[in-house]
Amino acid sequence: MGYLEYAKGQGLDIHSITGVVIYPDSNGIPQDIILIPYEAKAEQSLDEIIHSAITNIEVNGIFNYFQNVRWTMPELEEELMGWSFERGQSIGTEYFNGDLRLSYGTITFDRSVADMIEDDDDVGEFKFIYRGKAFTIPVTEFPKNVGPAKLFKKINR
Repeated sequence: MGYLEYAKGQGLDIHSITGVVIYPDSNGIPQDIILIPYEAKAEQSLDEIIHSAITNIEVNGIFNYFQNVRWTMPELEEELMGWSFERGQSIGTEYFNGDLRLSYGTITFDRSVADMIEDDDDVGEFKFIYRGKAFTIPVTEFPKNVGPAKLFKKINR
């Protein structure tokens, strides 16, 4: 039985968000990610998706712990291999330090544990360089209305 079937059977409040996923440029499973919600058009390339998402932000980016997905997806590290990405560079060290990967995918979250999450959603700014241009995006840290990450689906463009 997969996690989605388990969650449905337990009455968990799960939901998925698709968008640009930003994480440190290293192999393995990133500890944390920033997700910028964005629904791509079918004809958009990865570069076009990233550029549209980071220049037309409609909601804050989401800073979320990602390592726990490996408990519901034992094949997560294998799934991350071969995931298309563009490179970026963080400015400062508030969220990530150094080289970045920017990709596109869907993350499924569990809102069922919202009562256990602190009420304050801290908002910060994430500064980075993409294609030679500096960007600053607002980021909500561990938003209560999103919940912890549980599943991941890569989307290659």
